[in-house]
Amino acid sequence: MYSIALIAAVGITLVSAWDISLHIDQEASNGIGGEVLESQPVISIFNKSGTKKYSGIVGRVVASLVSSSSYHQEILGFVSAEGCTTIGFEDGVSVDLNDSEVHFSGLCINRAGLGYSIRYLFFDEFDILLGDGLQSNISIEVGQPYKIGVVQAPERVQGGVAWELNPIVSVQDKGQNIVTGIGEGNVTIELATNAISETIVFDIEQEVEFDEIYRVISPSIMEWHNGTAEFRGISIKTAGYQYRLLFSTDFDLPGGNTCISSEITVDVGPPHSLSVIEEPTLGPVYGAKIFVHQPIVHIIDAGNNIVDTDSTSTVTVFLYSNPTNAILQPIDMTMTRAENGIARFNKLSIAKAGEGYRFQYSLWSGFSDSIHKSEHSNITALGKAEALKVLREPVSSWAGNQPFKVQPKVALVDAGGNTLSEVSNVDFETIVVQSLSQSSHIIIDTRNDDIPMVERIEYSSSIVEDGLDAYSNGHSILIHVMFSQEVFVSFDQDREQDSAIRPWLKLNVLDEDGLHGRAYLQEPFHLDRAYDDLIFVYEVDVNSEQSMVDVLDSEALESNDYIIKDALERNASLVLPIFDASKTLAGSKTFAIHSQPALIVQIGAIIEDGIYGAGQDVDFVAHFTHEVAVKGTPLLPLQIKSSIVIVDTASLGTSLSTSYFYIWYKGEKSDSVPWDASSSFVKATIQNLENVRGSVCVSRSLSLLSKEVGGFRWAIRFEDIKDDLKGNFSTEQAAVVRQQKAIDLQLTFVVRDKPFNDWEQNDGETTMCTVRSAQYVNGTGSKYLSFRFRSMPGDEAAPLTIPLPVTIGTSSGSDKITNAINNGAPSNIAAGLGWEYAISNNILIETQQPQIINIVIDSTASVDNIIYVGDTVSFNFEFDMPVIILGAPELRLISVRNSGACATFDTQPTSNHAIFTYSVLEGHWSNNLDFSDGVNLYFHENATNLVLRKSTFSITPANLALPSDILSSLSSFVVDGKSPRITTIQYADDQDETVGLGDTLNLDIYFSSPVIILKGAPILAMTAGSSYSEASYDSGNQTAILQFKYIVAVGDHSSSGLRIKMLCVESGCLEGSSREGTILQDSANPSANADLRLPLPQFGSALSDFILDSSVVIDTTDIRQTFVIATSIWHHEGIVAVGESILPRETTNQA
Repeated sequence: MYSIALIAAVGITLVSAWDISLHIDQEASNGIGGEVLESQPVISIFNKSGTKKYSGIVGRVVASLVSSSSYHQEILGFVSAEGCTTIGFEDGVSVDLNDSEVHFSGLCINRAGLGYSIRYLFFDEFDILLGDGLQSNISIEVGQPYKIGVVQAPERVQGGVAWELNPIVSVQDKGQNIVTGIGEGNVTIELATNAISETIVFDIEQEVEFDEIYRVISPSIMEWHNGTAEFRGISIKTAGYQYRLLFSTDFDLPGGNTCISSEITVDVGPPHSLSVIEEPTLGPVYGAKIFVHQPIVHIIDAGNNIVDTDSTSTVTVFLYSNPTNAILQPIDMTMTRAENGIARFNKLSIAKAGEGYRFQYSLWSGFSDSIHKSEHSNITALGKAEALKVLREPVSSWAGNQPFKVQPKVALVDAGGNTLSEVSNVDFETIVVQSLSQSSHIIIDTRNDDIPMVERIEYSSSIVEDGLDAYSNGHSILIHVMFSQEVFVSFDQDREQDSAIRPWLKLNVLDEDGLHGRAYLQEPFHLDRAYDDLIFVYEVDVNSEQSMVDVLDSEALESNDYIIKDALERNASLVLPIFDASKTLAGSKTFAIHSQPALIVQIGAIIEDGIYGAGQDVDFVAHFTHEVAVKGTPLLPLQIKSSIVIVDTASLGTSLSTSYFYIWYKGEKSDSVPWDASSSFVKATIQNLENVRGSVCVSRSLSLLSKEVGGFRWAIRFEDIKDDLKGNFSTEQAAVVRQQKAIDLQLTFVVRDKPFNDWEQNDGETTMCTVRSAQYVNGTGSKYLSFRFRSMPGDEAAPLTIPLPVTIGTSSGSDKITNAINNGAPSNIAAGLGWEYAISNNILIETQQPQIINIVIDSTASVDNIIYVGDTVSFNFEFDMPVIILGAPELRLISVRNSGACATFDTQPTSNHAIFTYSVLEGHWSNNLDFSDGVNLYFHENATNLVLRKSTFSITPANLALPSDILSSLSSFVVDGKSPRITTIQYADDQDETVGLGDTLNLDIYFSSPVIILKGAPILAMTAGSSYSEASYDSGNQTAILQFKYIVAVGDHSSSGLRIKMLCVESGCLEGSSREGTILQDSANPSANADLRLPLPQFGSALSDFILDSSVVIDTTDIRQTFVIATSIWHHEGIVAVGESILPRETTNQA
């Protein structure tokens, strides 16, 4: 019985002609929020006079809320087991007629408020709107406490940042209205189940400030205040999804004592501080030696989440506490760029020994000026003995083996020149060189020192910082092997030098033959040159695979046909320190090797479900198993119906010279197109038109209509959002003379997602221009490629799908997708571009323009369809599909003699209707506002982008062309926006021709349009003879004739006519009078003042008077005027005492 009311009626033009009306027998009563209205509406269908109830008529009545004076935008609901539900009733509650009556039941309104109005619409079985009614002034009160509910809570917040939108929970009735007056009981907030373990953090200071209104029991417990509780200072540290707030109260409620908020997403916030993860103090530190543990710093937000989106900020390290004035070296390595929120430093060292060094790290970011983090390091920078340092030179002495006057002083120092003061039991030997002309040298005997050994292995900084987590065939990976002291690489004389194998480093990567990958010593390298860092390079081989790359084992470094030794010719130890995780390859970076083609893991749309119109973008992402490189513009094919026009050759002309044609688009004519034009020629011809904004797809096939003479047909599709085939595209045949015959063409507009079965393509695009694709946008060098499809006018997809099997295609032979290698460069391994799984979504493409299918006009005109200042005319437009109205589109009324005359958007009673209202202003005028010729009524060009098809993201403009057949049936109006003026003043038609003393003169004032008298009656000032007189208002309000009456007095006569001085309505027009009246043009909303100036004078009288003619004779001459001759007093002469009377006496000329 109940259904969603989809109001899409046609034929509303018959409403005024049918003798049908809707009668509200019983109105809906006032009610309580969320509860069924006690009195439910009863509707009957009568004739317009209300005397006859129709029986047997089929139809339905739709009830919907249209307004509320308290501005509660609400949907009429229906009471069910779930309460007062509005889901499914957005366009109203519909009930079928039963014996010409509708008895509603279960209607309810959730939101409490005043002045609700319910509109009732009657539709017959063909959904033709036949009648409507309106019930106003319905009030909904707040009910009894029923449950608690969330009033507000944020949807997205940032980790560790106090929420700007404070959660508020309230005691509510069944309609979710807040029940005030409740101050007893407590409410508790906590986190419901979420994806990760986390708790709420409270800012106690903010809570204390709030304590004046809400009593804080504890940070997570508030006392009810007037039915609500607001929590402040809340934050969640850890970024994540699916957080929900759980509120509970000890206040007993029938509908439940708990409620849960909607999902809250905690995003990673902007950089807030730095967190030092690794420092040099984690291992030994030696002077001038590279720190074993290089600093690693995390950029974190206020919730200690790594800001993994930050790959642009830089972190700088310097010595905050520097007891020896040392320099942190190398200087150019003291600043590094963060990668995914992590800053890694390399090759840092301090030369001078000392204790109490402290580092300070500074962040320089677009998010913040600077963030500092200091850490104490306590570095004791003393290394191994590396050299002797002469502290004091010997001073000259006598020959004959006499001792030096000043003996030499020598210190044993480390690589940083620091004296090894704690080293003892060292023997020094001095040697005299053969000649003073030679330089003196100090030779250190290191024969008993440790042999060189491998201290650390790591990837080069270019690998560490490139952001890749997988590499494939063609990648070059550089590895550094660092020794405890300098070593030399020399050739083993026992080997064949021509076929000598360089030193290698075995990795745990297996190639296709099952052999371990080898990183070879990088060439060129110099024999017998000292190195403390040997560089090896690994070229990723075909079909190599490894999830996490590292050295094979501690014996992975082999010298092969070479020898790695120190300066004393001792072989270095090649054992790798794999038992210290920080010194292995995986300690500097973890990544995988994939030399198999990257494959598609998933393809999906990354926009929300809904209806999308022309010009909107639908984005897709293809997720690959590892990084890929893109060249050109790959395409992702989609299953979408496109608007295409087929230009078919029905027959050729008399000769080939007459077998050509033209293309018309938006009123512009193209160059001539020959009968056998190639697709590229047709494409270029169309694209050369100035009105064509974008590219065009053209496919050519042999014509079936003229196949025997070799005729062709062309499929044409526009590819730009601003170009639209519908209503704009046509052709013109060649001009001929005499008996010649022109080429005959046939145009067919189709919407297709695949070519005709008989489309024999022989030129141009191969699929009849039916294939649509999303174009590649970005993502090269990563695992995720973005594709974007922009819907065009005429597109259809319900829903949008990708044809199986999915294959990412290319627009040209140069487009490629391969495995990515160093820094995102393409490799020779083509990525796998096929995918076998269907993509599920609910994305619909609908780009048809809404059309106007009916117009209903209503006005406040009282008579003869004449509208005055303050009157309105409403134009109710019905569209064939739902629309939305943005801004203030205008409907121009061209024949109204005022350039600003237009109807503006007023309201939408349903999503398929839009009402525009024209208000008559002063100065507007038209003797015949007629719409039948389609010229006087049109939408201003600003409406094009303001009336749109209703969709998830509305962008498709409506077609606002007004149908001529509908316009021809509309009523015409007379617009009179001129101020009413007095056209004449005359005696009433029934006035006696002769009047005397005490008789009545009836005077009529004629106005050019009806007038209304407000705030007091006017008077008519005049003279009848020599005396001043006033005629009083009698009748005629809200008409064009005001009637006045005057009682003839002594001395009045009409020898010089009745002189009208003025029509007086307000104070100041007559001396000594007090009036507050006004005369306006009569209308539904009077506002135009009447022009009360008298008509042009008659009979040559003064300009200020209007003289009535002498058709009525005023005669008071036979009546003698009585006057006083003398006065006296009836009393004796003398003094008058108290209590005595004085009687005056008057003597007149007649009794």
